[in-house]
Parts: sequence; C-alpha cells; structure tokens
Amino acid sequence: MIKGSWTVTETKKQCPTCKEWKSHIQFRKSPNTSHGLGGACKTCRRWYTIFHVYGMTKVEYLEMLETQDGNCAICKIEQDPLYVDHDHETGKVRGLLCEQCNFLLGNAKDNLGVLASAIKYLEKAREDS
Repeated sequence: MIKGSWTVTETKKQCPTCKEWKSHIQFRKSPNTSHGLGGACKTCRRWYTIFHVYGMTKVEYLEMLETQDGNCAICKIEQDPLYVDHDHETGKVRGLLCEQCNFLLGNAKDNLGVLASAIKYLEKAREDS
C-alpha cells in the first residue's frame, strides 16, 4: 500500500463513490494527494458532472440511451460515450450525441440557417459531380 491511504495500492485504488477497486488509469491525476490520484473514478465523476450540469440522473441518461437504441440521435451510429446535448438558451436536454455530431451543432452554434445552408451546399456539390 502507498503510505497514508488504505484505499490505494501500487496498482489500484478504491473509488470512494462506487466502492470498486480500479486501476490507477481510471482516476484523474491530482498533485494535491499523497498518491497523486483524484478522488472518485472517471466513471463516477462523469455521472456527477452529468447530474450537476444537466440535472440528469444516471437512470434518466440510461433511459434516454435506450430510447435512442444506444445510438447518436443524429448519425444513428453506436458510440461510447454519447454526450448530453442541450439547448444553450433554455438548458433543456435534447438528446445524446456522438462527439462529431455534438461538435457539428456546437460549431454551427445551433443555428438552423447555417445547418440548412450546409445541407444545400452539400446537395449542390453532389449534383455538380
């Protein structure tokens, strides 16, 4: 065991949230602890963040994931993880997206005109080729 902590060994650490023993790579690094690892594991931190940022519980997330058949709401491809998409004005959760589709909406700033213009651009390019 690493000195000063009964929940950390040379290769594993017990997450204080889920109580599971996990390898060190499952924890964020932290210069503020004697063992150099953050508190909760990355998985528990993700659920904590989803709840505190979007007000969505793990059960609600998993229910939404099931209604989307485990796929991105836009491209319909199964990816892990899927990110919570929300309306930046209202904060309302819209669905779960893969990283690429999340970036797509973010880069377009959720502007329907920009997205419609992009579709027209791609359609014209396809016609011209």
